[in-house]
Amino acid sequence: MITITADYLRQHQACPDQLKLFESTFPNGSKLTIKDYRKAEKAGLDSGWSLWHLLADHNLTKDFIVFTLRQRQPHVVSLLTKAGLSGQAASVGSLDWTDLDLAGRVLDAAGDAAWAAGDAAGDAAWAAARAAAWAARDAAWDAAGDAAGDEQVRWIFKALKAVR
Repeated sequence: MITITADYLRQHQACPDQLKLFESTFPNGSKLTIKDYRKAEKAGLDSGWSLWHLLADHNLTKDFIVFTLRQRQPHVVSLLTKAGLSGQAASVGSLDWTDLDLAGRVLDAAGDAAWAAGDAAGDAAWAAARAAAWAARDAAWDAAGDAAGDEQVRWIFKALKAVR
């Protein structure tokens, strides 16, 4: 099992306040468990920072990014569909994320189409569409937020356990 220690955080140049808080919360280090993760969150530690470094140390950063993109894909497709951009929604929906350059181009094209649609609709219509899009985005992220975050943490833990 991976243990995060104060020395590990120092090696990765953790900020002094977080290091001090970590040492007071976990004087003997923290095991890579959900229980210790929750304890770190409750104490005010930036747990995501150390998990990101662990992913990088084990060459898992791209895998995690792909996992997160796949996890959020249905929400992006939903937002594009609600904005009347069904072609872009279909393109984003069909991405398998193995080619991140292609995925980036598809997402850029979808973003460009959204901006163009807003420009074509005029300022007043764009303001209304933008407000609706932001409301839909916020609702989707709020609905998925906690569960998605927990799913991400579980993915990270599983991936890191596999490399040990």
